[in-house]
Amino acid sequence: MGKRESILRSRTGAYWLMVLPALVWMVMFNIVPMFGIVMAFQDFNPGKGILGSKFVWLENFEYMFQMKDVSQIFINTIVIAVGKLLLNVFVPNAGFDQIYNIYNQAVYSTGDIIDTWVYRVGLHDLQYSLATAVGLLKSVAGFLLISLSYWIAYKKADYRIF
Repeated sequence: MGKRESILRSRTGAYWLMVLPALVWMVMFNIVPMFGIVMAFQDFNPGKGILGSKFVWLENFEYMFQMKDVSQIFINTIVIAVGKLLLNVFVPNAGFDQIYNIYNQAVYSTGDIIDTWVYRVGLHDLQYSLATAVGLLKSVAGFLLISLSYWIAYKKADYRIF
């Protein structure tokens, strides 16, 4: 039996020690927050927490599509985003920061986008589960659209990133 070196005294120990803070940072700020997605499928109660709140599965998504202003919010988001792509100079209000600067009840019908609606419903109306469900839906839709655009680029122009 040979002597076993500790990980810190091995040749790669110094490297592991340098990478450790980055790994801890990544887990704390990228992996741990992902558990909050569970709220999209719960009737979240801050007093009970994520583990104690009742699961309602897809009820938050069903409720979201039954609301009258959700279709207008999706339309606003798409129109403003396309305007931002086509007329970058003329339509600067395409993200949360730009829209939030002019955000008030008078512009809800024309300026309310998904991000500002999630902010308003989640923090002002305290409907955490509904806001999480809409945010999750936006993320999934964005992922699917990006995947579709890469697939089209691969098929039409033989463009690949991987």
